[in-house]
Amino acid sequence: GPMIRAQKGNFIFKAVYLGMPWPCLTELGQDWEYVENTLDVVSKLQNEGVFVASIEQAELAVNLNDFSVQKEMTYAVVFGNEVKGVQQKVVSASDAVIEIPQFGTKHSLNIAVSVGVVVWDFFTKLSDLGKTI
Repeated sequence: GPMIRAQKGNFIFKAVYLGMPWPCLTELGQDWEYVENTLDVVSKLQNEGVFVASIEQAELAVNLNDFSVQKEMTYAVVFGNEVKGVQQKVVSASDAVIEIPQFGTKHSLNIAVSVGVVVWDFFTKLSDLGKTI
């Protein structure tokens, strides 16, 4: 539910879900696609000129606060499994790896919270640049 609302309320034109197909998304009027292999989607998007960023805690990750967006760029953001995260081969293939800053004793967030934080950050940064739909 929260991820669908984040998609509908921001600059998100399409969601790609992995793992289990979600037929209820069609009923909710979502533009979505189910795929088996994340790496295939990353490669396809990059070939179309889309900038792919994985959200993950990794050695060379850029802090979300420090990540800059460009008005002319189209972005795809990869979120991983709540327990296992984004697969290393997908992280390695991404154009950037972004980490959500966390300062408490727990260093992971629920996937819906992560999506909300990142989508809002991208939305505000792109809005500040004057990007409109």
